[in-house]
Amino acid sequence: MALILGLDVATQTGFAWLDTNASLSTVKTGVIKAEGKSSDEKAASLATQLIAELHEYVDEERVDEDGRKYFTKVRRRKPLDYVAIERPLPNIMQFEKYNNDLIDGDAATSTVNSNQMLLPTYTGAVIAIVAAYRIPFETIAPQTWHKAYYGSGFKPPKKFIKIKRHPQGGKWQNDWKTPAIERARALRIDVKTADAAEAVGIAFAASNTQTFKMLNMRAAA
Repeated sequence: MALILGLDVATQTGFAWLDTNASLSTVKTGVIKAEGKSSDEKAASLATQLIAELHEYVDEERVDEDGRKYFTKVRRRKPLDYVAIERPLPNIMQFEKYNNDLIDGDAATSTVNSNQMLLPTYTGAVIAIVAAYRIPFETIAPQTWHKAYYGSGFKPPKKFIKIKRHPQGGKWQNDWKTPAIERARALRIDVKTADAAEAVGIAFAASNTQTFKMLNMRAAA
């Protein structure tokens, strides 16, 4: 058991290929951007692009002895052994929203993050593709991979989020994005976005799961 794919599923899904038998500098990361207007279109786009990423063979251009170009199928990586997917939060988080009230002034109301509401749809599309390929997989809770990636007891820095009409101009919230990038780069892993960096953390946590350990034991038997 060696090659793990970590996925931070969202409209911009971060991915990380982690070979447990190779140097961390070999970890490959990237982002799949879901295209489309509706959530269904975006889920379909994500699934289609994931298939292309999972495909073991690609067309490579070659030149024969007579200088003629031709294409051949070449394996771009060893077969994938395991997929780790971030598990969507079970509860939809509520946020404060301030509206201009003509009588009482700026009034606070509650709203939800619409993107978070769509995560189960996107995650379901990803799981369907992975399962169709008969690849072992597991969903991992954010707090679980945070512990594996940052260490037990890690507390993220705070980031000030501006909120329109908020009495204090906004509020402080946990910033998990910045430390994800910093951690990946400290490990000499090339990441361009926080989504890709978080996918690295998810891949890291995969090796600690019971499912992965059982698969390893079966492979070694």
